[in-house]
Amino acid sequence: MLSLWPVTALLFLAPSVLCHTISDTTRVCLATYNKDFNNELLLGKWYYVYKFSIWLNLPPSRSCNEVSFQRPTNEDLNNYKNYFNKNDMPYSFEDDSIAFSVLNTDPPDNKFFDGLFLGGREAKFFVRHPVNNANRETYDVRVFRYINDEYLIHEDCALRGHTRWLISRKRNPTDEELQKIIASQYDLKRLESQKHCSLI
Repeated sequence: MLSLWPVTALLFLAPSVLCHTISDTTRVCLATYNKDFNNELLLGKWYYVYKFSIWLNLPPSRSCNEVSFQRPTNEDLNNYKNYFNKNDMPYSFEDDSIAFSVLNTDPPDNKFFDGLFLGGREAKFFVRHPVNNANRETYDVRVFRYINDEYLIHEDCALRGHTRWLISRKRNPTDEELQKIIASQYDLKRLESQKHCSLI
């Protein structure tokens, strides 16, 4: 688990928001990334193939986060509803909910994070699985932006655009393909980067 910290801490462990106070950063993020984004687009497996951040520029890493999106079962959804049983949350479990789990494939089969995304916009509310969430009043707001059917940009609103991930349906896309995608996205090419899921 310690070996995962440098790779995933900023993405997966960024500060959560208390439900009673939506920060200015969160409000701006929700207003900025308000295009429709149906969660059907997320279904299936994705790989976090490139990390972008300020002051990064690290060698390629074999660390590879495979993420799986699937519709929650009624039982799972009820577990969330029963655990987060508050009326003043800014989200609804009926709003295009989709389950999210992270599996690190190096070492293999090391599952360490899961939760539920809610909302049909680019900026989505995220609640951690009840097993991993000791505070019923916290949530994150995270963004998925469509590039094409094979690539998305994923970021946490709390990080104010300073850290982003390029995620792909392919575990090992070619460097040529990756560089073409990156060059087309100003928000990525202006940041330093580190390739993940490398074969080295």
